Amino acid sequence: MDNDVLHKTTAYGLFADMLAIPRLQKEVYGALGTAKFVVRKKLSKRPPSRGVDAALTEFTAALGMLKEIEPTPEEVETAANIERLAQLQNLELDTGESILCAVLLARHLGHILTGDKRAIKALEVLNAAEPYLNNFKSKIICLEQLFYWLANNHEIQKVRNAVCADKTVDSALASCFGCYSPEVQNETCIEGLNSYIQDLRQDAPNVLASED
Repeated sequence: MDNDVLHKTTAYGLFADMLAIPRLQKEVYGALGTAKFVVRKKLSKRPPSRGVDAALTEFTAALGMLKEIEPTPEEVETAANIERLAQLQNLELDTGESILCAVLLARHLGHILTGDKRAIKALEVLNAAEPYLNNFKSKIICLEQLFYWLANNHEIQKVRNAVCADKTVDSALASCFGCYSPEVQNETCIEGLNSYIQDLRQDAPNVLASED
């Protein structure tokens, strides 16, 4: 998973709930080794409403549930090539996402969990244009899909309370869960999440995983 997913699920206090999603339980997930520094800094700089100590305690626990990913020299080289191909087509794909892509390809892993919609759209283009990158079909899971599954498989009010307690963590999720409205029906939250997912699917119909 990328730093964005790790940061936001930890900030909301929902990391363990995310890993308990039935769809995710078939796989072992990991994060880049640099995540322990990058995400810790983000949580310390802008702690969630429940406080920095609670957030960092959960973050430490989250790291213990993940495999630390250290790319090999060959994977770093592949990542650099993926970035170069993206740049040639004026696509936005940062180093962290390209390394995750290289690791998925080299190690034949299941999915990448990412909150970076620009990266998802870039991978859709690269998946179609580059033969050796044509391995990302249904391999990408976006942040809204994770919260769609959370809302459907867990107590939706718990998820909404967590998101609305820290509305600034992710404005799209705050909008989906109606954090700026006094009363919102559960069905409206699900519809909002699904709307975001389907909008992204218009730009990434091949690489984005299904919700089934």
